Amino acid sequence: MSRIKDEEIIRGKRELIKEYINLYPHATYREIRRDTKIKIERIFKNMCEAYNYAGVDLPLRYFKRNREKQKEDVIKYIQENPRATVLDLYNNVGVGINRVFGSIEEAYRLADVPYPEFLRLNTITPELCRRAKNFEALVYSELAKICKIEKQVSKEKKRVDAIIKLNNEEIIVEIKDFLKNKIGSAEIRQLGRYMELFQIKKGIIITRKCALPSPSQRNIYKKDQFIKVISLEELRGCGVKVKLTAQSGSIMGSNIGAMSFKQ
Repeated sequence: MSRIKDEEIIRGKRELIKEYINLYPHATYREIRRDTKIKIERIFKNMCEAYNYAGVDLPLRYFKRNREKQKEDVIKYIQENPRATVLDLYNNVGVGINRVFGSIEEAYRLADVPYPEFLRLNTITPELCRRAKNFEALVYSELAKICKIEKQVSKEKKRVDAIIKLNNEEIIVEIKDFLKNKIGSAEIRQLGRYMELFQIKKGIIITRKCALPSPSQRNIYKKDQFIKVISLEELRGCGVKVKLTAQSGSIMGSNIGAMSFKQ
């Protein structure tokens, strides 16, 4: 009986870790242990097994790369995303900037990219990281209410926050936790590159209401791509009484009218 009880306890802890990783796919070992009070090594062989059990891609930081390779990956990412923050680089490249470069300014200097002025006004702190993770979890939760969602999808060392499926049509989702800045052309271009890589024609940027660009910049048509920028509040509005229309890729929200992906 004792052995069966122990197995049930371990199974319960595994499910708790699975749920946590799905909510926070960038979580570190320390964060998992702090928030769940569970030591990974007692129920899994390692972090790789834990992420496999959760069905989430293992973050890049767990792959072995020498320092030069890490620098190379960061420089390339900054050149392709000239507004990248410390958090962006940690989540998407898996590199602690201060540990490898000493500062993010040095990383931008080596990438030969002008250091964005808005980064000088925003210091990344553990509190900001937690806030960003909480915002991401809220968006995932709202999306899960209205559509099928696949989180943290990778291809060719690039990772998108999510791919959702509406009426058998895939749409890329990027989540931006901005407070002091508006969504701009850099974020639009970044999503456009992801859409081209994944060969998906429609994309959404979900951000805070205060970060929305002007109304004329919230629906962007580019070649065969269509990008829409919405707030978390608008997403919740859709979730109140959502209707997936017969036309592919449309969401009709009773509170905000049409959130259409028709071109």
